[in-house]
Amino acid sequence: MTVFRRPTAAERPEFLRTFLRAMNFGVVEDKLAQSSADVALDRSWVADEDGAIVGTSTLVPFRLAVPGADLPFAGLTEVAVATDHRRRGIMTELVRRFFTDGRDRGDVVAGLFASDAVLYRRYGFGVATRFASLTIESVLAQATRWPDDEGSVRAVPLDEAAEQVAAVFEQTRQQRPGELSRDAAHWTGALRRVAAASGDRTPWAALHLDAHGVCDGYAVYRIESKWVDHTGQNDVRVMEIVGSGAVSLALWRFLLSLDMSRTVTYPNARVDEPVVAVLPDPRRLRVTGVYDQLWLRLLDVAAALGGRRYDVDGELFIAVGDALLPDQQATYRLVVRDGNADCERIDRPAQLSVSTDVLATAYLGDRSWRWLADVGAVKVSDAAGNSASQTYTWTIDTTPPAVSIGNTPPANTNHTSVSFTISVSGAVSATCQLSPSAAFDCTGLTSYAQSNLPEGTHTFTVTGTDAAGNVGTAAYSWNVDTTSPIVAITSKPPVKSTSHTATFQFSTTEGSPQCNFFLNPSQPCTSPATYTLADGDYSFSVSATDAAGNFGIDTYSFSIDATAPAVSLTSATCDPSGVTASWTASDANLQSGTCALGGHTYDCTNIRTITVPVYTGGKFSVSYTDSFGNVTTRFSTVSFSSACETP
Repeated sequence: MTVFRRPTAAERPEFLRTFLRAMNFGVVEDKLAQSSADVALDRSWVADEDGAIVGTSTLVPFRLAVPGADLPFAGLTEVAVATDHRRRGIMTELVRRFFTDGRDRGDVVAGLFASDAVLYRRYGFGVATRFASLTIESVLAQATRWPDDEGSVRAVPLDEAAEQVAAVFEQTRQQRPGELSRDAAHWTGALRRVAAASGDRTPWAALHLDAHGVCDGYAVYRIESKWVDHTGQNDVRVMEIVGSGAVSLALWRFLLSLDMSRTVTYPNARVDEPVVAVLPDPRRLRVTGVYDQLWLRLLDVAAALGGRRYDVDGELFIAVGDALLPDQQATYRLVVRDGNADCERIDRPAQLSVSTDVLATAYLGDRSWRWLADVGAVKVSDAAGNSASQTYTWTIDTTPPAVSIGNTPPANTNHTSVSFTISVSGAVSATCQLSPSAAFDCTGLTSYAQSNLPEGTHTFTVTGTDAAGNVGTAAYSWNVDTTSPIVAITSKPPVKSTSHTATFQFSTTEGSPQCNFFLNPSQPCTSPATYTLADGDYSFSVSATDAAGNFGIDTYSFSIDATAPAVSLTSATCDPSGVTASWTASDANLQSGTCALGGHTYDCTNIRTITVPVYTGGKFSVSYTDSFGNVTTRFSTVSFSSACETP
């Protein structure tokens, strides 16, 4: 059995846990107690089944700005039913009790920001306001004819401007029908969420000051940093713009003029954002979506209709059907004089007959009565109660065309030409663009080729639009790089080396180095690289290939000879004519030879026997040096005296 009751203080964590799970949100258990501390027990309901919470709802009080007035508003939040208890009427009962709480408090209207756009019409809610997601190219700021502004704009970190922002919001809220009041707790939470979304980037407030230095508008934004080819391509992400039309335009002018920015993105813009009216090229403004925002429900029809101002005087009889709040189902007489309204129940034929969700859609002007009548949402009758009907048939198509790009080049390539295949299905028109060139009509094309592309990043985009206005897009980005890596051997052995150990140091601007001796397969290597080699001639190379396939190489040739000449003194004899010696000497790189006796030296490079005077005597020596500097010296086993006698 399901029982509906107020939650207890001890149940706050379980209340929030049930809601988060039903919404498929993550549950951080160690933060649950702190996060659930704000659950208002006297304004919340739980559905209890055998001691387990299977449904939740909470009422949050606000004030709602309507034309000429500020009405008490019941906000529905934290409303959910456990996934295994749906379709049992639990949600309907939670909403009914929410309505009762709101009416007991004196709330005239109720509303919510819907997570499920299909669910809430059955409870009498209708879309009352909408928002658009806009992206505008910053280059438009230079060509736009902005209206004169006697004020100025000053940018400060958001945390330093929080009080000014809150004050301006409340002072100007009445200018924006559908805007809800914000208390201190709301601002604290909003600032915390903005800081979290900004990460390590500073959230800013652009404050507009009038000619007297008084703040009358603001824009909250952060800058998403992006650099392409050493050029700033930042995206200015706007979170909120508040101010009158002229003030709003001054703030837009500031945002579009920020240095190093390419685009300004405002995902929560007004559908009638004033900047749209002054842009010289409206195609540079992209509306990526229009979405429902505030869903409204009139709890007291007479008080709601009579509690706002109107632009036109007159009298209107409206019949309202309300199955969930049957005491509100009645015909109402709305009388407007000098913009002021009075509304009361009356027993007479109605001119307009509507359900509560349709009435909510018309209440703040999201849709006109004529539009609602044209689509059959409103029954129109004359003063005598005679009605007429009109049927309008339309097709809802929310499926975008299927767009694909084939035969794409690698993400990094050294080829300067491309040849794409294009597939666009379900579209009536197509455009193609190879940035930075302008877009062109490519309806019916199945391929696109381009050559002589410069170095840098390129993006090819294909966009297809169907008859319903749905847009399908495919894009591919790649980088053209025709510059080879610079490879340099910076330290190496001598051209002629006498060491069997060879050490190389090298560098490369891109890619991973590969080392190679002669024609052997190249191997990955790091600097410094040391090798143990035998005598011989060598060619060493370092190469690198970058991500685009460009190849760079540096080569160095050298020889190793660590072996001294082979020298043997075969004989050394003495007679009156002097000392006669014979020897052998060999080496592939033999360069020079000398003989010595008694302090005298002789060139023996090209001879292998010699007779020399004894002079002062001593040992006879012969020495040979090869071209690498290796030296071998041999001495006679005996010393000779000046009288040519061995000592």
